[in-house]
Amino acid sequence: MTATSVWLGVLAAASILVALVRFTVLQGRFAGATPRGSWGRVAVTAVIGAAVTLALVVFRAPGIAPLFAAPIAALGAFFAVVSSSPVRVASRRSMSVYWYAAAATAFAALPATIVVFGTSFDPFATGLGYLDLGGALPGLVSAGSAGSAILWLQRRDAGPAVEAKVSWWSALRPAAALWAAWIVWLVGLELAIDSKTPIILTNAILMPISAAAAASVIERVSHRANTPLGLVTGLVAGLAAATPACAFLDPRLGVLVALIAGGVCALLPRRGPAYFLGPMVVGAGLGLILIGGLATNVSFIYTGQPEVLLGQVVGVLGAAVWSFAVSASLWALFRRIGAPERATLARSKP
Repeated sequence: MTATSVWLGVLAAASILVALVRFTVLQGRFAGATPRGSWGRVAVTAVIGAAVTLALVVFRAPGIAPLFAAPIAALGAFFAVVSSSPVRVASRRSMSVYWYAAAATAFAALPATIVVFGTSFDPFATGLGYLDLGGALPGLVSAGSAGSAILWLQRRDAGPAVEAKVSWWSALRPAAALWAAWIVWLVGLELAIDSKTPIILTNAILMPISAAAAASVIERVSHRANTPLGLVTGLVAGLAAATPACAFLDPRLGVLVALIAGGVCALLPRRGPAYFLGPMVVGAGLGLILIGGLATNVSFIYTGQPEVLLGQVVGVLGAAVWSFAVSASLWALFRRIGAPERATLARSKP
């Protein structure tokens, strides 16, 4: 452990939190909601997520180094806020949200965090662990899948999805800030300034651009117009794909992965206030899986052996399915517990 590594870890953690704030702003803006009134709830939820994930370091989970304490805590905050965003954006005020955030972080985010930052996950004995530079498995795949479970449970209660009218300037300002914070996040989590840093930086710049371009082309062809939502969708997909992959891919292959992610995410249905959960899950999932086939020197195209690719697939599918199931079960439970309170409040209204 060096002083440089410690400071880079702290810098990465701070950048993750900044990215979380900018992502929350984007979600609220496209939902037509003003986030100011909910920032207190966002902060409490983030603290809960960070505290739960810090237990990995405090209780010495297998292979979790203290050096990762700050980034792991920040990723826990990211998971807690993003996974509960469908409820928060809908302005449902209830302590159930906080209990959900704590339980979902413990049962969904922690296993994925151990897979990425620990040493126990190696189902095919590759000796490489799980390829994921930026913590995309717990922070993006698990969080997005957990949030999608809440959307699925609320599908009957939700009204028709309405896309808020957002100007290009109002969309691009928080998107640019999100992108800048995300770049620092990825460079910092290398925990060193070494030969990989230029590759990480190049991919972190080119992949979001490529994904945004692909999404814009698909949107133009399918809708005969380009919108801020289409561009930001591609940007989020590119950032999500770059999160696990940017340290492991030649930039030309990084652009290819981003084009695929942006094109696929442009075809996703545009649903409700938490729309960006879909591009987050799909973009990160594609990035994680494709580096199993394309990562420099260790992937299928270099070795002809499928073990690394299969390990990546198992991780993505396991995290997505497990997080969805855990989140659906927890939110159904906490929503039911809160039902008597809501009924009492409804009866007390004149």
